[in-house]
Parts: sequence; structure tokens; C-alpha cells
Amino acid sequence: MKGEELLTSIEKVNRKEVGKPALEPQLAELRHAIDRDFVCKSIIKSKKLPKEVFCFDENETTERLRTSAELLFHAIAKEYQRSCEDQIVGICLTQGSKSDLISITKLYVSHVINLGFSSEFLYRSANKTFYTHDIKRCTEGLLRRFFKNFDDANRKFYVHVSANTTYLRFLNEQFGLSIYKDTGELPGSPKHTIPNSFGEGAQKGIVRLDDVPAKDAFSAAKTAESLFSLSRSFLYLHPRNVKVKTDEVAYVVHAKSGETTKVKIEESFSPRRAAPSKSDHSKSVQGLARYVFADRGPRSSQNEARRRIFSSLNSASLAAKIGDPESQLLSIWSAFESLLPDPIKDGKGTVRITHFTPLITPCAVFDYLPATFSECYRNCHAAFGQPFLDAVNDLGVGDTEKEKFASIFTSDLVAKKELCATVNQSPLMLMRFLKLEKLLASPKNAVRHLEMHEERVGWQINRIYRERNSLVHKAQASIFLNGLVENAYSYYRSVILSLERVDDLYEISHPDQGLEMVKALYTDYKSRLNTISAKTKVDTADRNSEFVKAMFSGSLFA
Repeated sequence: MKGEELLTSIEKVNRKEVGKPALEPQLAELRHAIDRDFVCKSIIKSKKLPKEVFCFDENETTERLRTSAELLFHAIAKEYQRSCEDQIVGICLTQGSKSDLISITKLYVSHVINLGFSSEFLYRSANKTFYTHDIKRCTEGLLRRFFKNFDDANRKFYVHVSANTTYLRFLNEQFGLSIYKDTGELPGSPKHTIPNSFGEGAQKGIVRLDDVPAKDAFSAAKTAESLFSLSRSFLYLHPRNVKVKTDEVAYVVHAKSGETTKVKIEESFSPRRAAPSKSDHSKSVQGLARYVFADRGPRSSQNEARRRIFSSLNSASLAAKIGDPESQLLSIWSAFESLLPDPIKDGKGTVRITHFTPLITPCAVFDYLPATFSECYRNCHAAFGQPFLDAVNDLGVGDTEKEKFASIFTSDLVAKKELCATVNQSPLMLMRFLKLEKLLASPKNAVRHLEMHEERVGWQINRIYRERNSLVHKAQASIFLNGLVENAYSYYRSVILSLERVDDLYEISHPDQGLEMVKALYTDYKSRLNTISAKTKVDTADRNSEFVKAMFSGSLFA
């Protein structure tokens, strides 16, 4: 997928739509993927392909980069899914590394979603295969049955949507779609698998889309929604007394098997609750209000800064009022551009995203290491209650509960076993504990982990910007759109919270100065962590304890 994206971007460079520097984040991401992807490396090794044939250095010509991307695509694409499946089967049969199994499974999930399968179908298939029956062991036959859900074939579906009668008549007249008064009028077997209440009510009915090609029922519903979106565009350009009202739920029927799936349509991203309690939420809102209405010095500067902040927040709030992910992404990115300073026009020609990424990234990653432990602590607190809390307080050392929790992973084996005993009913949580222990086994590992996350966030910001450009200039959205909206919201929230925190700590309220302060603090934070990790003449346990202390106390949100 990354190779295909690069080919598209190279064509844009050749057409002079964007400058060649815009390729640099994609090239870095692709180099990282080839180096880290177990499956990709195994295919290259099995085919005895020299690594030098895949050259993705930014100094290479676009022709050489295009040739390398095409070679990579042809060498890897057809083999990737089968290789993933074979490696998963091999690890399960030999009881190999759980860590490798998780890594390859993540790659497999990403791959099948890239093929067009929905995450909902993937979840239901896994649940049906592995959780509806009592499985003693994971056999090859069981795994192969699961993999059959994700073959190359496109299925066909009947998509049933309930809507108001005036809209239904418009769809019938202009698009030739079949409409019915109720489920009793539906032809064939679907009327027996769809509830009789579906489409009932005054001035309502059912529209059916026949033979919709898709990988699964959820993907078919999304395809149907794109047609409804197009029809709404027709009504916008040629207004008519037609109000569009559709139900949130559709029923999708597999054309061959008759299997019926209830699907929620027009789903959009909604932020989950961040504050654990009403009082915490109130404090968060009060803190934001103090920042937004802060005194920003000279009147001209104050007015300009306040205008940018107000404009940014208003633009971000539009994302909560609109339902489609395309508009949500555009609103959130507009909020970024309203808040962030423009590139300096020095005659050298700055690519806008290379200016924005270094401003956003420190805000998004500053709290990553302590947040990794804090999130796990909150999950354990909710799932395992008082026994877990007692173990943390008895075994841990630190100023906060989260720091005490993290400190246990640098303690002796006895303390670690006692902590694990409080969650031993959850193999997944024990696996998570193992990953946290490995993270702190060497402070250098933790710093590398932070730096890799920083790189990934930078690539993701570039991907969000490319998606925004594609929507604005080409009116085209990728299959990653929903995930990109969620990440864009997360990064924007991090920027606002970081600016609010810097104002609270240092009384720096202008966004430009605040962002520069966050960058400087993050650089200093990483420097201190690197200094501790480089210590070799101190006791390992003391060094690791010092690292945990600095990891929490040095965070912007400590």
C-alpha cells in the first residue's frame, strides 16, 4: 500500500503539482516498513532479491524511485497475504514467539483492511471463529477456515435502507432503484430475515440496491452510502422539494448465501470521554477557559493571537456538528492552520507540511512514555480493582500512583510476580505487562521507543495532510479516512492542551511562543532521558529507577 501511495505521489511531482521534498516523509516511512516488516523481509529473502534493488533515498531521481516502488509492488503484493497466513500458522503449530505472532497478526490485519475488508467484518469473523466455541488448541484447519473469509473474490450483496417516501420516489425516478412499501413486498428470501418493523411508519418505505460488489456486508453498506451521498449532491445542485431522511440502520443480504447483516450507516468519529469524573471535566474546562481568555500583552498582538485561537476552536467545533468524515477532517485541519504560524516567506519555497509537522509532533508525543503506563494502570484499576491498587501502593515507589506502577517493572522478580498475580486471570494483560517490562529493561530501549513513535506521528501528520489535499483538490477519500480523522483530532487536542499547560507553567499565552516553548521542553526532556540511559558506572537498578522518575517528572503533564 505504501508503495502504491509513493507511485501516486511521484506522478504528482512529475506533473509539478507538489515539490520533491514532499516525498521525503513517504520515503522514510517506506524504508522503515521494509526494514521492520517480518513478512516483507521473508519474501525478499525467499526470492533472493538483493536489497539494493529497492532504493528509496531522497537523493535519488524520481525515475529511480518509481522503478524501485514498482519492483517492490510486483515482488511483494501477490505473495504478502499468503506469506502472512503461513507464518501465523507456523508460529501457532510450533508454539513460537507470542511477540512475533502479535507483530505478524497486526501486519495481516492492516493488509486485509487495505484490500477493502472492513474492520467490523474482521472483528466478527475472529469472534465467530475463535470465541463462539470452546477451543482446546488452535489447529491449522481452524486458522485456514478463518483465513478463507479474506479471499480475493468480490461478493455481491443486496443493501436495504429505510427512508422517507419523497426521497424514495426521487431515487426510483432518477436512479431506477427498486422501492418497496414494507418488508412484505421484498422479493425472495430477504423478507424472511429482515424484521417486519423495518421501514414501517407513516411516509416511509424501503429502497434496495441490487448486486452491490464488495468484500463484505459492511463494505457494501459504505458503497451504498456513497450513492446516497451522490444523490444528495444532485438535490443540492438542482433543488427540489425533497427532504432526505434515512434510518441509521440498514440490512445487507449476501446475494448467494442469503446471510443477513444489520449494519449501522453514516457512522462518524466521536471523541470518547477524556476526564474520568465530573469534577475533573470541570477543571479541564476551567483550565482551557483561562488560556483562551488570557492577557496576551500589547493590544495588537493580543487581538491577533486571540483571533487565531477563537478561529481555530470554532473550526474544530464544526467537526462535532457534521456527520461525514470528509468534512470532519477538513474542519480539524483548518483548525490547525488557523492556530499555527504560517511559514516564513524567505524566497526559498517552503513546503507547508514540513513547516507544520515539527510544530505539531512535540505536542503529540511529549507524554507518550508516561501515558503508556498510565493507560495500562487505568485499565487494571477498572478491571481488577482494590487488589491491584493495594499491590501498586505496597510494591511501587513514586510521587503518583502511575509512577509507582511503572517503578514495579524495574523492581526485583518477587515484586513483579506479586503484581502479575493480581491480573493473572487475563493472559492479554500479562502479555501487556511483559511488553512494559521489556520497555524499561533498558532505558535506551525506552528512548528508542519514544523516537520511533515520534517518527510515526510525523508520518501520520503528513498522511493527514495528503488526505486533506486529496479531498480539497480531487474530492477523493482513501480507506484510511476514518482513522485519520481520529488521529487528527487526537493531535489537535494535544496541541491545545500543551499550549494551555505552557501558559499555566510559564505564563506564555501567545500560540507561536507557546509552540516554541513546547519544542524546547521536549528537546530538553529527551536530552535528560538520553543522559540517564547512557550512564554505565552506576547500578542498573538505580539507573532504571532514576529513568522512571525523570520519565514522569519531566513530562509536560506531570
